[in-house]
Amino acid sequence: MLRISNVGSEEKVIRLRLDGTLSGPWVEELRHMCEESLAQGRPLVVDCGGLFFADAEGAALMRSLCDRDVALVNCSPFLKLQLTEAAV
Repeated sequence: MLRISNVGSEEKVIRLRLDGTLSGPWVEELRHMCEESLAQGRPLVVDCGGLFFADAEGAALMRSLCDRDVALVNCSPFLKLQLTEAAV
């Protein structure tokens, strides 16, 4: 299960916080929310401080967000490893 919270849309930046696990249907839900946010033309920051696990599809989504200049902050060492492996 994943909780996605909009923790503050400043005038210039949209910030989403993730809590839980990024897998299954939650990957598509996060993709949808990020696409909506990016369509507004403002920078997007995804706070991964509460994200404990991402499956292969979730890690691939996170990697593609990085490629689109989305800032991923507060990533655990485990998540960083998953993102590195997803890029290989």
